[in-house]
Amino acid sequence: MLSKEAGKNVKVIPAKYETRTERVLSKEEGKRIVIVSPSKYETRTETVEVIAPSTRIEAIPARYKTETETVMVEAASTKWIKQCVKLLILTTVWSGVL
Repeated sequence: MLSKEAGKNVKVIPAKYETRTERVLSKEEGKRIVIVSPSKYETRTETVEVIAPSTRIEAIPARYKTETETVMVEAASTKWIKQCVKLLILTTVWSGVL
């Protein structure tokens, strides 16, 4: 004897979720060519200030030279002297001018 008829018992079981971390291949391994150029060097010349500009006082010795010039000491003049007058008179008399 059956006390109960067969029935359907439905039980809802909720889904279970969990967080997992996986490594996934996004790009396959590859190869590439990298051209590496060597370092370049060059020689440059530049002018650098070694001593700052300055001013100084230098003693310059005096220089001398000898110069010769003719200087008039006394102007030309005419002078009558008594002896000359007598001589002039004698000379004139002898020559017959007087």
